[in-house]
Amino acid sequence: MMLFNHILQAGPVATTLLGLSVLALALILDRFWTQLIYPRFSTAAFLNARQECNQGGADIAAQSLSATKHGWESAITLLITNRMLEQSSRQQLALDWLVRERRYLSAGLKLLGLIAAIAPLLGLLGTVFGIIDMFKAIAQNTGPVTPALLAEGMWTAMITTALGLIIAIPCMAVSYGFEQLTQWRLNPIQDALNSVDLAFEGATSASVRKTVYKSVVRANNDSASTNTSLQNVAGAA
Repeated sequence: MMLFNHILQAGPVATTLLGLSVLALALILDRFWTQLIYPRFSTAAFLNARQECNQGGADIAAQSLSATKHGWESAITLLITNRMLEQSSRQQLALDWLVRERRYLSAGLKLLGLIAAIAPLLGLLGTVFGIIDMFKAIAQNTGPVTPALLAEGMWTAMITTALGLIIAIPCMAVSYGFEQLTQWRLNPIQDALNSVDLAFEGATSASVRKTVYKSVVRANNDSASTNTSLQNVAGAA
């Protein structure tokens, strides 16, 4: 209670810092909940979906994946749905999805980093204002300047610096931790997108090669039939 009273006595800077602490706590809880409910990457389910794609059952693979708005299943479903596009177009779709997903997972982290940067500066500013008020009180004091009077003023002045550091250190640590967690979640999804895209590209190339092979065989057969007909006509003549 005494600490809270000193914070209130520290002036508007301390009140601002308290407001920033509430905002930072709300951002941290929001990002924690987002990361908690975010779908985890399943290697087994992905391998099954990729196997279906390799075997030509892309539609079956898409139906086996959950219809979620976020997560790796949403990314793979997007790529499967647009598998008939050119590879460059598919890669652009995947890149856009990754950018949106990173923005979703990292929402609010820049603001959290900003709070971590300005909280110590605000705390220092509050300390400067507190020291100024302390010297004004000393100047207006007609009696002797006792150590207790100085300690009381310094206590009130230094509380804002301590409050700013208490806010900044967790905000900086949590912001960095969530950034690393976001990267850790997106890395396997990016690898999965590349793998599925290469599988589709290989299937397309194989289909093209098969079509070309059939065309060449058909042309050779037509040419052989024409030569046989000509030989029969010449023999008859």
